[in-house]
Amino acid sequence: TLTLNFFEIPEADAGTDLISCLGEPLFLQAEIPALGNASWSSLSSGISILEPGFQNSGISATATGNYLLQWKVINGACSDSDLVVITL
Repeated sequence: TLTLNFFEIPEADAGTDLISCLGEPLFLQAEIPALGNASWSSLSSGISILEPGFQNSGISATATGNYLLQWKVINGACSDSDLVVITL
């Protein structure tokens, strides 16, 4: 017996790039995926994602600069990701 599983390719939308002042509260603006599970990760050092599994997570940085964050959606064996730049 052969079992095949088919998964829809999810669509990730990390929202728009954000500009703010260091120390000001800042919240990410990803779209909740229609299917699958999603989480944030940082591709830059010096910034923390306070709730990686929450689409509107707060972030905290230690210095001014540009930070690259990834919103990745996984549905079974399929995935999609989108990037945002945070400028502080």
